[in-house]
Amino acid sequence: MKKALYLVLALLLLVVGALVSLTFLVSADEIKQTLISQVKQKTGRDLQIDGAVAWSFYPSVGVSIEQVRLLNPSGFPDKATLVVGRGRIGVALMPLFSQQIHIDQLELDQPQIHLYQLDDGHTNIDDFLNRFSRPAVSSPPAVTDGEQGQVGSGYQFKVAGILVRDGTLSFTKVATQQTYSLQHLHVKTGLLTPNQPLDIELSTNFLLDSLQGHLATQARLQPSQSGQDWTAKAWTLDLLLQPDAATRLQLNSRADVALSREGAQQTVTLSPWVWSAQLTSQTLQGQWQNQGRLMATWGNTDPQICFDEWQLSGTQDGKAIPPTLASIQAQGNWRYDSRQRQLSLHDGRGQLGELKWQGDLDAVLAPISKILFSLSIPAINLDWFGITTDKSPATPSSSAAAKEQEPDLRGLRQLNLEGRADIGRLTGSRLALIDVKLAIKLQDGLLDITDFSAGVYQGVVAMTGQLDARTVPARLQLVPRIRAIQLQPLLREWTGKEPVSGAATAQGKLSMLGLLPKNIRSSVAGDLNVVIHDGAVNGINLAAMLRDAKAAIKGQTSSGAPRKTDFSALTADIRLGQGKATSTNIAMMSPLLRVKGSGYTHLVKETLDFHFDVAVVATSKGQGGQDLSDLHHVTIPLRVSGGWSNPDYALDMQSLFKQDLQQRIQKQLPQKLPGKLGSLFN
Repeated sequence: MKKALYLVLALLLLVVGALVSLTFLVSADEIKQTLISQVKQKTGRDLQIDGAVAWSFYPSVGVSIEQVRLLNPSGFPDKATLVVGRGRIGVALMPLFSQQIHIDQLELDQPQIHLYQLDDGHTNIDDFLNRFSRPAVSSPPAVTDGEQGQVGSGYQFKVAGILVRDGTLSFTKVATQQTYSLQHLHVKTGLLTPNQPLDIELSTNFLLDSLQGHLATQARLQPSQSGQDWTAKAWTLDLLLQPDAATRLQLNSRADVALSREGAQQTVTLSPWVWSAQLTSQTLQGQWQNQGRLMATWGNTDPQICFDEWQLSGTQDGKAIPPTLASIQAQGNWRYDSRQRQLSLHDGRGQLGELKWQGDLDAVLAPISKILFSLSIPAINLDWFGITTDKSPATPSSSAAAKEQEPDLRGLRQLNLEGRADIGRLTGSRLALIDVKLAIKLQDGLLDITDFSAGVYQGVVAMTGQLDARTVPARLQLVPRIRAIQLQPLLREWTGKEPVSGAATAQGKLSMLGLLPKNIRSSVAGDLNVVIHDGAVNGINLAAMLRDAKAAIKGQTSSGAPRKTDFSALTADIRLGQGKATSTNIAMMSPLLRVKGSGYTHLVKETLDFHFDVAVVATSKGQGGQDLSDLHHVTIPLRVSGGWSNPDYALDMQSLFKQDLQQRIQKQLPQKLPGKLGSLFN
């Protein structure tokens, strides 16, 4: 037991003696001069060591240095590329006795790294990048392990890796003096050997204005034999962004990276590139994944970016996200040309919740951007987006209506847009359109609806028009073309009432100032020609009213027939303006009656004021079983007044009584007068 103890003590004394003798065999000043000489030989840079250089023995044998500066190359600011207040060089012990300096690791505490870029794109570290991408020399001397060289003092020199703790990195564009910086930077590299793989790890915390976060990345860099190309196998990037205390965005990226050079042009390719993102905030939470191929090119010209074969999927949830849109899938080929500032999407297709789409996009990004698009969507349900309409909406109060303001669309002058969209079916709580086709063109604040058509209520509505967004309120012009739309289901869905039924056809030209409903009603102007076939006016039975009036004249009771007037055709030319819809040639035809009239409805006050002349042109016992032969060829005035919700129908009984009396006199007086005197009344 004592022998073992003596052996351990002897070994400790041997190690201590070796360390003590080391300080005498290899002077710190000699190491200092070796470092300065090697940096100059390997990089052409000047290394200044203004502080002390001393041996340290914990946690391993090494040399500590202070106040180190690696100067910039000529042509760059005087500020050094690297400033180190304190550093440590870990040295392998045994090679020192053979005049070999093997640096196990170069440690830098709180270094400051300053990167600069000139107008021509060159940086103050290009010499280092070129150093490690220089083609291998086919002839010796060759080194089998580490970066090794012969020092003038007889020592061999090798660096196994670099470790940076809590550093600062800044990047400055010399022309604009724009600077970006990273704090708490940590870097670790593997063996530094020209034309050999280099393992590198980097992490940093950063704070940019109110945005804080953390970044960590690692890769194995491999230069090609030509020295012009690089690859980074298994490159990883983990990024955390926290713009505020309640928002957190985590990004994770994985890719194989290839960097190629051709003259001044450089191209980086990420293939395959897989990334994922997780977002947590007060209004939105989500997880997304994507994969594809990314290629970026830069050099003497602005960069170009291409993103091919992208496949995106994910889920999102939040206050503004309806449950029906909680998932997303998309794929296609993206292109971005920075020289032309062009963005394009070809063969794009995907699904957002239940919404499926496919199409192409071409955009030129500029102060006034231009976008061309073509989009096809099988179906859209407005309920998917939380867009619903109450069938019985409450009438807004006057104070609320007064607070409504016209939308300011003048910003559309900064966008030129042209394209078309085809939608198989567009539905909502009170909407059902099929075969929707829309073509628009927006230029200089003028939005032209060059084509719109859709099937609705068993008919077709088509339209062209123009929205002038250059002023507030905006001006709107429409040229509608409506064919055979069934009015009864339309009015039932949108008003809750069925005042008129039939197949409506209309065409005309309208203009209006403003987009709020109240402003549309007060400003709409233009002409409409309306024809309604095979319908009915509900709420009034003109034939029954005439029969009841006839019965009242004779002292009989009313018929009690249904309040409905059928017609084969109802036509009118309508003039809109000054808040009114006016017509002077309303005509309604039925087998029994002919109606002509004129008047107006006030679109703002929602009142009616129409006068009609109702004529019995035939007799019928089909409607109520009553005969109107006594009123044949009699024209009876009818006035429609009151409000939209409760119109008032009133026959001119005095005129009816007068005409009825005239008919009776004409029939009976010739019979009462003798001879030729009676014939005067025939």
